[in-house]
Amino acid sequence: MTSRVRSQGNVRDAARRDFGSTASRHYKYAVQEYARAIKYAQEEGGQDLRTALMTSLVILAFEGWIGSHEIAVQQIRIGTRLLMEWKQQQKQASTPGPSDDENLLSHVFTRLSIQLRPPPKDQPPQASPPTPLPPLKIDMPPSLQRMPLSFSTITEAGLYYGLIVRFAVTFVSQGLPRIARAGSLTGAYTPGSASEVIPPEIAQAQLALTESLHQWMAAFAPLKNGTEFKQLEQRKACITLELHMKATYMGTIKSLAQDEMVFEAYYDIYKDIVDLSEALLNCSPASKIPKFCFDSGVIIPLWFTGHKCRDPVLRRRVIALLLTYPRREGVWDSVFAGLVIECVRGFEEEYIDGRKIPWWARIRTTNFDVDLEKRTVEVQCEQRTSPHSDETVIRRKTVDYYVYTGITLEQVGAVIAR
Repeated sequence: MTSRVRSQGNVRDAARRDFGSTASRHYKYAVQEYARAIKYAQEEGGQDLRTALMTSLVILAFEGWIGSHEIAVQQIRIGTRLLMEWKQQQKQASTPGPSDDENLLSHVFTRLSIQLRPPPKDQPPQASPPTPLPPLKIDMPPSLQRMPLSFSTITEAGLYYGLIVRFAVTFVSQGLPRIARAGSLTGAYTPGSASEVIPPEIAQAQLALTESLHQWMAAFAPLKNGTEFKQLEQRKACITLELHMKATYMGTIKSLAQDEMVFEAYYDIYKDIVDLSEALLNCSPASKIPKFCFDSGVIIPLWFTGHKCRDPVLRRRVIALLLTYPRREGVWDSVFAGLVIECVRGFEEEYIDGRKIPWWARIRTTNFDVDLEKRTVEVQCEQRTSPHSDETVIRRKTVDYYVYTGITLEQVGAVIAR
């Protein structure tokens, strides 16, 4: 157990953090109680799966709350690895099945695994050339081939949504390293960049994934249009499913995009993503008080839309939604996302022509450095200097971070306790 959570020394380091004027008696007390909780888990947890997962969940929530995204993401990896090891042990030994709590925690970490990439640097993981890649295994799951022509219930639509998301995660995790090794997605800016570098088996897998997404949307349309969802939770589930499927579709398109002009053809889908995100946010009372949840909601779809859709009106709507409805979804923070996208918008729109961003001025990679002590973030973007040169410069801007994200520990604790 001790090896699966942060060392006590790291906990003490967290307790010694000085945030200047933001420090308070409540914060110091919270850090002390946090350290006590981790120490107790280390001493008493043993090899108990429930305690181990709860420990990772508490660390994730606390570190995400104070802005330590790297540590928060590390805990998602730890919890996911614990689940994989436990499932493997279950196959090899006739041990009792998981408890209800363990089943719930398993579901929580499965959903959190989607967030394993923190607010991204927009670059695929680079595979080490000497390391051989395992055989490609991203065929369409047989269960997806039995998808009905129309869904009869939200539950049925959710079942196939889960299958497609797992298919998409497999596609990204296995496909992108091969694309990177082939020399693709390394920052090409030129329209019509050659697509021959994409391995044919990857292109075939992408085609199968996009076809399953189209099939899901076709099967979902009769249910959405022909059913009056009277309960709020049903309406939210309907909106969330459609939002995440369209975001998954655009993520699939983005994964193999060879230049930034590709996204011009998908304005209507991006607009749907923004409209659905706004509808979902409007399902809850408007409030400036930040919200907290572990699951993905609107931030990831709006993050990628704000980066890849250059329509000035739609992009400003994305930024407004992220800043107006402050929230934390797992390791993703809406205000952080809105501030970064606002910087990218400003860099690109220096060269706007009418309503269009010229191809050469479009930013492909976005990096950032967070200073937890100063509560600032430096946004760094690579951008070409002109259409006539391959020379690029790093654009930088520092903005205040977490100015409006006063999520209380009570909120975090209430979500953990559910």
